[in-house]
Amino acid sequence: MVQQGSIQIIVNPTSGGRSGRHLISQLTPRLRAAGYAVGTFMTTGPGDASRFAAALPVMPKQIIVVVGGDGTVREVATSLTGPEMPLIIYPMGTENLVARYFQMKRDFDALLERLRRGEAFQVDVGQVRLASQRVERFILVAGIGFDAEVVRRLVASRRGHISHQDYFWPIWRTFWEYHHPGLSIETDDGVVFQGCGMAFVGNIPRYAVGLKIVPRAHPQDGKLDVCALSCSRRSTLLRHAFNVLLGRHAETSGVTYRQATRIAVTSRDRVAVQLDGDWLAPLESEDGAMNPEFTLTGSRVSFLVAPGWRP
Repeated sequence: MVQQGSIQIIVNPTSGGRSGRHLISQLTPRLRAAGYAVGTFMTTGPGDASRFAAALPVMPKQIIVVVGGDGTVREVATSLTGPEMPLIIYPMGTENLVARYFQMKRDFDALLERLRRGEAFQVDVGQVRLASQRVERFILVAGIGFDAEVVRRLVASRRGHISHQDYFWPIWRTFWEYHHPGLSIETDDGVVFQGCGMAFVGNIPRYAVGLKIVPRAHPQDGKLDVCALSCSRRSTLLRHAFNVLLGRHAETSGVTYRQATRIAVTSRDRVAVQLDGDWLAPLESEDGAMNPEFTLTGSRVSFLVAPGWRP
């Protein structure tokens, strides 16, 4: 149990929709009234949350409250120097996948209870090394191909707050216009997949709208899960989507599922990649190849979970 101390609140004011904006202004005074020393940082653009989290000195009894969506959680969680300062999420995003996984709600009383009685749960941190040797980190899942292309199109059309409805046209246009790239995937066991399709590399089994795209993933097992789906036609994509909805895709034809400490993806095509819902670019090397390599960082981040919570 974490004892009462100081709280750093990191807020992304543009996360998700506009509902609940008034709740943010209430957090600081209510936490101070509960006896906590509180500092607040408001982001103004991508990377702000990362820079602030990385600059935080490690202090005993200090807790970080992230007010935002999965992108903000990723920035904060992957920028800390270690698990000494646990995180609580006050979810304000569109999906809030990490918050849902840890059963964290947009409720002040629940937040206060977790601050007082919560237990620190450490989670592996994933990373991807890109062709340019740039390294990015993630907590949940990376998508290579179709779903990342949807995110790319959403980012290109985004104007401020977003909701689930904003995904409709990017999904619709990607479904009709997208050509699945050729991928080669290599793990600890050698090359496990070759062909046109898409892939997911996951650390936590939760995905959009509650789907478990990497159902065997565990955030403390020291491995990443990869799920590659062979796909060259829209009818195959629909079949995969149906099996994912039923939770049986990992055992069906055209799907490769592995657990590994290293997952390398190679493609000569221009392929979109997303991390925890954030689109990454550019990805290609000078010769146009795309070859991200996924591993774990070897470090962990802590989330303040309810007493007795387990994956």
